[in-house]
Amino acid sequence: MIIGGGTAITGNPETFRDVLDVIFTGEAEESYISFLNLVLAEKKKEKILETSAKIKGVFVPTISSVYKKVYYKNFPEDFSESVFFTPRGEFGECKLIELTRGCPAKCKFCISRTLYSPPRFADKDLVKDVVKESKINKIGLLGASVSYHPDIKEIMEFIIKEGRIFSISSLRADKVDNDFLELLYRGGNRTITIAPEAGTERLRKLIEKGISEEDIEKTIELSLKKGFSGIRLYFMIGLPEETEEDIVAIVNIGKRIKLIESHMKKRFIKRSFTISPFVPKRNTAFSCYPMEEVKVLSEKINYLRKRLSSEGIEVLYDPPKTARLEYDLSRHNILTQI
Repeated sequence: MIIGGGTAITGNPETFRDVLDVIFTGEAEESYISFLNLVLAEKKKEKILETSAKIKGVFVPTISSVYKKVYYKNFPEDFSESVFFTPRGEFGECKLIELTRGCPAKCKFCISRTLYSPPRFADKDLVKDVVKESKINKIGLLGASVSYHPDIKEIMEFIIKEGRIFSISSLRADKVDNDFLELLYRGGNRTITIAPEAGTERLRKLIEKGISEEDIEKTIELSLKKGFSGIRLYFMIGLPEETEEDIVAIVNIGKRIKLIESHMKKRFIKRSFTISPFVPKRNTAFSCYPMEEVKVLSEKINYLRKRLSSEGIEVLYDPPKTARLEYDLSRHNILTQI
């Protein structure tokens, strides 16, 4: 029996109809327990599939013709956390806590926002209990909207008082202020990471990112002032209605970093931009848009690598061919061709 789930599969289960026997749609905290009990009690695959199709949040393609995503109402009191620890793992010796699920922002390209709605936040007191009981020194705060957690500063302060360090998976430039960066620094962070997504404010408004030029510059200035040694920015290329001006503007942001460094007489030891091709996903406001051709995306990446490298900025990027495969899978293009 082949079982699947998660964001990519929930985004379009039809892609995997001929591959998976059982598909979990949405959040599986409740449905997987019923499914596990069924598997432990029943030996025949046919019977397992027949009964699984009756479980809310479980899609059995050979039996069901429709599916419905579910969300976990008890997330604030029952959020996810690390159970196993090993230095060989992706995050090393780090206690991960899922601080938020879903996101209140309205970014039109984001599938996480639409699949995991409404947004929920882990109870701060229960998070503190997890931190206090953990024997791991580093705490990783995860979620698509960690900056939006109403008690994020209090949680960060508590981790520091407990003598631990921490990292945050996401940071919105419009949520950054002096106190926030102070806590980040005291918590052991030395690289600041933000995601403008687009080079111009015009395009950021179109995708409803909600970050202004002022937000970006403020974050750069405060980060330098606090002594952060690295800065990393994330951008997408191939967005709807993108123009040459939008690509040039990404380079200009790199130049702006250098100008601010010169003005403040301080500099980052490391600057990096991560460039990702825009991949239209089902269940998003941009699902109707096509993906830009691989050749065009590659040309844009080569331009950015050349121009940004001359500004002392390291360029990391997702290969357009890989992004195209992601697009085909999300649109059910690959399996229909096979």
